[in-house]
Amino acid sequence: MPAKTTTIFRQLIFNVVAPAITALLFLGALNYTHTKNILVQSNHEKNLIISDEIKHIHELQDLALEILQDVLNPRMKEISNRLVNEYFADTKDIETANLYRIRSQLGMNPDFEDIYIINSDGVVVNTTFRADSGLNFFDFGLEHKELLLSVLESGDYVSERFVIESNTKRLKKYTYHGTLDGKYIVELGIYSSKADEIIDKIRERLSNLSEEQEGIESVNLFIVADKPVSLEEGVFITEKQMPLYEQVLIDKDNVSLHTREGKQRVLH
Repeated sequence: MPAKTTTIFRQLIFNVVAPAITALLFLGALNYTHTKNILVQSNHEKNLIISDEIKHIHELQDLALEILQDVLNPRMKEISNRLVNEYFADTKDIETANLYRIRSQLGMNPDFEDIYIINSDGVVVNTTFRADSGLNFFDFGLEHKELLLSVLESGDYVSERFVIESNTKRLKKYTYHGTLDGKYIVELGIYSSKADEIIDKIRERLSNLSEEQEGIESVNLFIVADKPVSLEEGVFITEKQMPLYEQVLIDKDNVSLHTREGKQRVLH
C-alpha cells in the first residue's frame, strides 16, 4: 500500500506541480524580458532627451560666444598686428623680451590677457602665462600642430573660437600670427568674464539634467576632437572609450555603451 501511495504522489507531482512550476518559470522569463525591454527603452528615451537638450544648450552657447567674439576680434587683431609689425619686426630678442612690460604698454588686462611666443618646434619660449612656459603646443593634437605649422609658413593672422582651457576649465580665445621672418608665432590668449558666465550657466544646466532624470548619475560635455576636454574637473575620456568618442564625432549620432564599474552597470 505505501508503494502505491508513493506512485500516486509522484504522478500528482508530475501532472500538477511540475506544469505549474514550468508555467511560473515561463511567466518569470517573460516578465524579465518585458521589464528589461522597458528599462532599455526608458534608457534610450532618456538618452534622446538629454542629447536633444545638450544640442540646444550647445547652440545657445555658440550663439552667445559668436556675439562676444565679434566684440573681441577687432581689438585682438589690432594688438597682434602691433606685436608682429612693431615690437617683433626683428625677432632677435623675442625669446627674452619683457612681455609683461609690452602687455602693459599695449593696454592689455593682465588678469585676462596673455602673450605667448612659440618657436618653429612648437615650444612656448616666452610668455606672460607662466603655467604654459616650455610647453610644446605640437603635443596638443595633430589638428593643432597643423594649424601652427600653417601659420608659420604663411605668416597669416588666425583667430580661433573660444575653447576650454584644460588647466583652468575656463573658456579662452586664442589668436595666432606668424612673425615676418617665419621663425616664430605670436599668440594671444584672452579670458572673458562674459564667457565665464556662459560656462557657469552650462554647468548649472547639465547638473539640473541629471537631477531631473531619475537614474542618471551625471551628464558631462566633452569638447575638442583630438584631446577631448570636459567642463568638469577630474572627468575624462579613457583610452578605451576614445574609439567610441571618435565614432560619435564621425557618425554625428547617438551611441550607447554599457560598462561595469564595480557592481554597477553604467550607460554612456
